[in-house]
Amino acid sequence: MMPKGKYRGQRQCMSGAAGTEANRQGDAPARKRASGIHCADYGDVSIEKPRSKERVGAAPNVKEAFFLFRTAKGQSAFEFLLIVAFLTLVFVSLFSLVNSRLADETQGRVEATAADIAGLVVDQVVLAAGLNDGYSSTFTIPEVINGQSYSLDLVDGREVVVVYKDYEHVVFLPANVTGNVTFGENAIGKRDGRVHINS
Repeated sequence: MMPKGKYRGQRQCMSGAAGTEANRQGDAPARKRASGIHCADYGDVSIEKPRSKERVGAAPNVKEAFFLFRTAKGQSAFEFLLIVAFLTLVFVSLFSLVNSRLADETQGRVEATAADIAGLVVDQVVLAAGLNDGYSSTFTIPEVINGQSYSLDLVDGREVVVVYKDYEHVVFLPANVTGNVTFGENAIGKRDGRVHINS
């Protein structure tokens, strides 16, 4: 084993006191006799203290661990917010779509109901106009439809106007009509080539 330290151009013997004295005088034969061992000539040798091996895969210190924890936590919170925002957008879109569909269906039912009310008058006028003079009959107009009140008018003898749930439905009659329509029972007939209602 090579001795520790740094030696330049020296001969080193591990021989105790005698070897040390001979080593100082630089006499190799004397050194051999004094020590009884072979001396090695190291020449210019530089021996350094070995460095301690660095720890591989050592755990980060507390500050680094805390930083990594906060970074991961912040990223998780951001991803959670993105998911919540996406789900909220999907929910709002679906709600708007469903609400729009329901509104369209409701409006469609209102329009159909108003058309049915006007049809009660139109059908009677068409029937009377196609028959000969002397025809007479009665028909009934309900006061409420589906629990809702409405208005029904005969305008200028040529238009039936129904207003139901803020929706106005207008139908043009195929023939001139004299008179007007009321809720309840209505009398219709044909005289002198004209259709009369309640007149």
